[in-house]
Amino acid sequence: MRRELQVPMNSPLKDKHMRNVFEHYDENIRRWASSSRRKNISDMNISVNGFSAIPSLDPIDCMRNLDISRDGKNLTLTFHGEPYDLTIAGTAVRELKERARRLRPSLF
Repeated sequence: MRRELQVPMNSPLKDKHMRNVFEHYDENIRRWASSSRRKNISDMNISVNGFSAIPSLDPIDCMRNLDISRDGKNLTLTFHGEPYDLTIAGTAVRELKERARRLRPSLF
């Protein structure tokens, strides 16, 4: 299917780590509980240009947080201090959808 849809080997969609952040959230919470120094938790927040209402949190205590650039063109998901560029992933998904649509227009 990857060959048929011409998915490049370096596609940002190849990395499953970001998906696993959500799919295995229960395991991530256990890992956080055993590794967080202060046991503060921040989850499902939205910030603009990295502004946080809780600036003193350790990066590991920040779970699923979305950062939006001031112009609204860039989205970054941060989980345990690890950033995931959703803008790049979104572009790859749109390109993949367009290639799939060209191959099987009846599905769209």
